[in-house]
Formats: sequence, structure tokens, C-alpha cells
Amino acid sequence: MRFTRTLFIVLLIIFFSWQQTKAQDNKINESDLWKGTIYNFEEAFAKPNKVKSLYINDDSLYLLPKEIKRFKSLEILSLVNTHVEEFPNEMQELVKLKFLYLENDRNLDLDQALGVLPNHSLTKISILNNGLSIFPNVLNNFINLKELSLYKNHLEFIPDEMQKFTKLETLLLSENELETLPNSFSELCNLKTLTISNNRFEILPEVICSLKNLENIYVGNKELNSNQAIQILSKCEGLRFINLSKIVINESVNFSPLAELENLENLELINVYKSFEEILFEQLFKLNFNVTIRLNFEPSEDQLTISKNFPNVTIGSLNEVY
Repeated sequence: MRFTRTLFIVLLIIFFSWQQTKAQDNKINESDLWKGTIYNFEEAFAKPNKVKSLYINDDSLYLLPKEIKRFKSLEILSLVNTHVEEFPNEMQELVKLKFLYLENDRNLDLDQALGVLPNHSLTKISILNNGLSIFPNVLNNFINLKELSLYKNHLEFIPDEMQKFTKLETLLLSENELETLPNSFSELCNLKTLTISNNRFEILPEVICSLKNLENIYVGNKELNSNQAIQILSKCEGLRFINLSKIVINESVNFSPLAELENLENLELINVYKSFEEILFEQLFKLNFNVTIRLNFEPSEDQLTISKNFPNVTIGSLNEVY
């Protein structure tokens, strides 16, 4: 009996050690994988079993080789400026693929291409500037996604099926043609970062208030009602960071409702002031968080001196790195 109990404890320890090791393996940083990136097929096929990250930027590429299936350890695939129209069926064998980047390929049949990929392993998909006007239905198969970027396309709406992405933590929808968001957005229970700037919103959809884990949001376009947007944002209790860009700021705009956000640490105002005189420093100074303002012109030394009287406000130009 004592031996059996001891054996059970030993096996239990081994099991939990294995689980911990497995968890650590799953947390491999994407940036670490990029460090070993290979940039052409010739080098990749010379050592196929060691290829973990492959970046192809080639405007003469029209066809992906079927032999790509040999990259059994591939975790990152980035295809940029190609003319590929479809993916070979052999790519379904890339069972370790986690991160997919597709950029500037308007010839690609996304339904076909994504349809041949293993949908259980991918945790990040980025489709940048591919001329999308309709949300690809095939994306609904990738329910394990943690990050989805459809940045800089022509999307006019997001379907209700978005509710399937319950594991999604980051959603990038900036620079599209969206005017609203579906009510199913409320099901994105793990979403932490949302970018919807440079769309066509006239009012900010109230559904974002139901995103209880939302911490970071990027909002703004010239058609957006500034005060309405601020009121909606003030109801998003978990927000830590807000980026407002290209909204119309005038004397009637009131930022004080944002003071209700106990977790808010930083408000960024990007390209919203046409002149230094429009900045209401006294109002911003009363806020209980940091305010970063980026202007589309270089502030003078005298203007920078004035801003130093308000320690929670930082002024700079868009040309500066921030």
C-alpha cells in the first residue's frame, strides 16, 4: 500500500512537470522565432527540417512550390508582394504553423488558400492591404486565433459569426470602411486590444462597452462624433490606453468623462489639433492620467515651454518616434 501511494505521488509529480514544460513550450515568443528567419526558398530547401520562420518578399512569385510541405517545423510564414493565386493542398501538412502574414497580394483566393491550412494550430493571421471587401468566411474555421489583423483593406461590415472567436485577444480593423460593429462583438470575451481607427464611424458602437477585458483601443476618423465617442469610451471600465486620432476637436469637446476610468493610464491624441492654441491645457491637466499629444506640425520652443507647466501632458510632432 505504501509503495503504491509513493508510486502515485511520483507519477503525479512527473505529470505536473510535463504539463509545466509543455506550457513553457507553448509560450515561445514570436520575436524569438523571427530571429532565425529564412528569406528565400533556395536556403530553406537546403535545410527543410530546420525552417521555423520563412519570409518571402518576391513580386516575381506566382506559384508556391508543393515541396513547401517539407518544412515540418515551420511556425511563421510571411508572404509579401507576391502574385500567388492559391496555396497547394500540400500545405495542410504544415501542422506546426502558428503565425501567418499575407501582405499586398490581391490575386490570392483567400477562401481557397486558408481552406487548405491546418486550422487548429494557427493563433495569428494578418491579412494586410489585400483588397478585401468581404470578410472571408473561411476565417470562421480558425477558432483558436488569438490575434487577427485585417488592417488596411476595404471591409464594409463584420459578420455576426465573429462571436466564434472567443479566444481572440487582439483584433486590428483599422483603415477599412466600417460604419458599425455587430452585436455579436459582445462574445469576444478575451479581447484586450481593438483598433478601429480610420474607418467611417459616425458614432462609436456601444457594443464595445460589453468587452469586459478590453484594455487598449485605437479609435478615430473625421466623421466620428467626438463627444459621443468619449461618452462610450468612459463606460469601458477596463481600459488602460486610448488612442484617438483624426477626430474633430473644438471647444465643445469634453474629455472629463474619461476620468471615470479608474484603470486608464494614457490617452493619446494623434493629429486632432490644427493649431497649438486649440489645446485646452487646463482641461487636460485636470485628468488623472497621462495625455500624449502628437501634432502634424513642429511645436515651437515657446510652446513646448508652456506645455511643461502641465506635467501630465506631453507634446510632440508626428515625425517623432513614440
